[in-house]
Amino acid sequence: MKSGAIAFVAAGSGGHIQSALAVLEFIVANQPELAKNCIFVGSNLTMEGEVKKESLEESLCKRMNIPFVKVRGGKFQRQLSIHSLKLFLGIIFGFFDSWKFFTEHKPAVVVSFGGYSSLPMGFVAWMRNVPFLIHEQTTSIGLTNRLLKRFANISAISYVNSRPFFKGAKEVVMTGSPSREYLFKVQTVGDLKTYLSTHPTPLENEINYISDLEKLISNTDKYPLILMSGGSQGSHMLNHTILPLLNELTEHHSLFIQTGDNQLYKDYDVLMAAWEQLSDEKKSRVIIRKFIYEEFGILYKHSSLYIGRSGANSVYEVGMMGIPAVFIPIPWVTKNEQFTNAKIIEDLGFATILHQDDLTPESLKAALDKMEKNSHAPPKETLEALFPKNAAELITNEVIKLLEVDTKVSD
Repeated sequence: MKSGAIAFVAAGSGGHIQSALAVLEFIVANQPELAKNCIFVGSNLTMEGEVKKESLEESLCKRMNIPFVKVRGGKFQRQLSIHSLKLFLGIIFGFFDSWKFFTEHKPAVVVSFGGYSSLPMGFVAWMRNVPFLIHEQTTSIGLTNRLLKRFANISAISYVNSRPFFKGAKEVVMTGSPSREYLFKVQTVGDLKTYLSTHPTPLENEINYISDLEKLISNTDKYPLILMSGGSQGSHMLNHTILPLLNELTEHHSLFIQTGDNQLYKDYDVLMAAWEQLSDEKKSRVIIRKFIYEEFGILYKHSSLYIGRSGANSVYEVGMMGIPAVFIPIPWVTKNEQFTNAKIIEDLGFATILHQDDLTPESLKAALDKMEKNSHAPPKETLEALFPKNAAELITNEVIKLLEVDTKVSD
């Protein structure tokens, strides 16, 4: 087996980043010698309009004590502007940064999950004869993987539906989409406390929040829990829509709302101000957070309904857990892939798709009522076949195979 760094590459959306971290997490727990060689390669980009010192992937790597290297990122945009030109230049700079990374760290394998940094890292891996794997989280194929598929040694896919999009790839393997271990290990507040005792993170110091979460979960038999998450970055559209529904929904439900931390709209502050106007009784049935971390498994376990965008990872996790859902796909995503993702769950009978153009507080409430009365998840065996839970292990096995490939790495 070759020695050298194992570069995990992901940036941009939480779906790319969390998938990469899930595999890294598995390697740390099950292949400790291999874990010593792992490095996370991310980007310097945050949400447009925000000024931040670090990207989402950098902050999560710090949280997990994973070595992090920054490669400047960029992307193509149809509209010409100063911002779009800067993003295009970011792609070019990313190639220089990637070449420098290969020279300094001499990786033995590159494992790419998509996003801003993946394109330059993938092409430089091919140019320097370093074996690499790409992973596709969606039901189709993203732009980066479409460009890289003919050069990658292995293309791993999350859904069988993706296979036709990988014609011309060297090898295609069905692995499923890797999920963080806490989704399965942390399903009660007691589990959370145990997990944090061995995986220390800033969450362990939030004693009041953990206590509030315990109270919220203990009351879900009487007040079923609605979980709303706009993805790792949050969704201003969803936050804005649920705002006028807080008082009405808390008549018969508990709410957990993840807002993100967009500095442009400050949705967290706006929703907290609305929360202050609720009665004390209703306040106890609502938690509003910027982000969800290790407690996600608890929330999935105890949620009766889910509201969210239909990014690949969100759909996959909702599918694994069998939670009735209202999905509001982002309409401008390439090839309408969020709609295609959500359609998988809708066709199974436990989700409804609400188009963004039709999204109002009234239509959201109607969709929630519909799912509460009429949804039915398929048998557990069907869900396990469609949404494998061992994807991180399967991808790790493919990485080990690549470490055994005999190649002469170019300097």
